[in-house]
Amino acid sequence: MAQIARSIARAIGVDEDLTEAIALAHDLGHPPFGHAGEKELDRLMRGEKINSNGFDHNVQTLRLVTKLEFIGHEFDGLNLTVATLEGLLKHHGVAERKEENDKEKLSSFFPAIEAILPSFDFEKPASLEAQCACVADEIAYSHHDLEDGLRAQHIKIDDVLDCVPHVKKKHNDINNNSLKGQRLVRRLISDLIGDSVEDIIENANNQLSNISSHEAWREIDKDIILLSEQQNSNKERLKSFLEDKLYEHEKVEKEGEKGRHTIRWLFHSLPDNPCYWDKFFWKRYEQNNDSRVLADYIAGMTDNYAERLRLAIHNKILSDKEKSQIPAKLATTP
Repeated sequence: MAQIARSIARAIGVDEDLTEAIALAHDLGHPPFGHAGEKELDRLMRGEKINSNGFDHNVQTLRLVTKLEFIGHEFDGLNLTVATLEGLLKHHGVAERKEENDKEKLSSFFPAIEAILPSFDFEKPASLEAQCACVADEIAYSHHDLEDGLRAQHIKIDDVLDCVPHVKKKHNDINNNSLKGQRLVRRLISDLIGDSVEDIIENANNQLSNISSHEAWREIDKDIILLSEQQNSNKERLKSFLEDKLYEHEKVEKEGEKGRHTIRWLFHSLPDNPCYWDKFFWKRYEQNNDSRVLADYIAGMTDNYAERLRLAIHNKILSDKEKSQIPAKLATTP
């Protein structure tokens, strides 16, 4: 995503470093198990008496880079610029931010956001750099999800070619070069991404040519860095195919439920098992049993670490239960 975003930024003449910073950091707040894990953690947090406004990975990213991480100074955070912080909150673009459910969810975090960014305005469009990151994210995840689905054999190339015309056309063009198997798939993904990037650059430059000054875009209530209508239609066709054939695949759903189960287990069992906490988080949690700190700890885990921790706590609970069933006299015998 960062590579795509920076390529677009360079071609249209906006700040490459800012674009790359937003792209690299935009998903730092994601908990384990992707969107399935985020939805479960959000549900669990909304059930708490304290911090019942849930969990949002964009706000968690802001919390991570301004409070939880530090670089050896007397203040918390990574000392990022306001432009970077706003870009992290708005990298989804104007259209998505104005969806009522998204705005309502984020609005519950506004006091926390305003404490860090007093001038933050949800209604103002994202910076051009954040828009570059947004469109790069869409391109990267859809095409690489397609590649991952093919590699995992959850979807078949013939099904893709039957349902997604622009992929079939590109596939046929490449296939004339006698590439086969994984080499053909990787070339296909690379060329599809390349076509999308070239389209965005051309479309963005056309949009920017109609703006009188570099700052005038803030007065425009729409995104500028976008795919053309045809390429956007192609993207939506591919997205629809992936939602139908990959994201709802039995094995993917099974993995999602496994992730949700792990999140639930950790959320409910960690408070009673302090020996399995990172000391930094436990010290903060034991002061007032703040569920936000619990969410901070879980959100910072990888999938594998979360699963290993769940198994460790599970085995400890079973072991303690077995010990409790031994008569006290025998339990103390050397």
